Amino acid sequence: ICGTSTNLSTTLSTASCLSTTLSTTFFFFQAEDGIRDAQESRGLGDVYKRQDQDGEEYGPARVWLKHENIPGLAMSRSLGDQVAASVGVISDPEIMNYQITPDDKFMIIASDGVWEFLTNQMVMNYAIPYYNKNDPEGACEKLIKESVNWWKKEDEVIDDITCIAIFLKVENNQGVI
Repeated sequence: ICGTSTNLSTTLSTASCLSTTLSTTFFFFQAEDGIRDAQESRGLGDVYKRQDQDGEEYGPARVWLKHENIPGLAMSRSLGDQVAASVGVISDPEIMNYQITPDDKFMIIASDGVWEFLTNQMVMNYAIPYYNKNDPEGACEKLIKESVNWWKKEDEVIDDITCIAIFLKVENNQGVI
C-alpha cells in the first residue's frame, strides 16, 4: 500500500483490548515544504495543485516532474517509485520489527481512506466480531463500508479505501512481523 497508510495490531486479553499502531502515517502536507525546497534547489520537480478550466486550483498539492504531467502524487512516500523518488518523494519502505505474542489477535493494514475518519478504537471495535467468527473478509467489508459512510457524511469526495485484515494464530513468542 503506497501513500498514506497505517498498520494496526490488536491485542486481546481477558481484561481488555489494546491497539498498537505499527507504522507512521505519512501525509503529503507534512513534507510538502521540504520536498518543494529540495526540488527547487535541484531544479527537478514542482509541487502544485491542479487547476480547472478557469485556472482555479483544486485538490491537494501534488509532486510533478518538471515539464511533465507525472507522477502527480499527493503524498510524501510511494514505495519503490523511482520516478517520484527523483523529485523528493520517499521510495523506501518503513521497516520495523514487532514481537507478536499469543495475545496479539489481528492486524489491519489500511490506506488513509480508512484512517481519515475511523480511529484505531473504532477499527478495532468493528473488526473484533469478525475475528471471533474467523472472517477476515467480513472485517474488511465492514471497515470499507464504515469508511465510505463516514466519507459521505464528512466530505464531498471519497478517498481511496484499501484494507487488509490479517488474523493471527500465535502459539508461542517466536513470531516476528
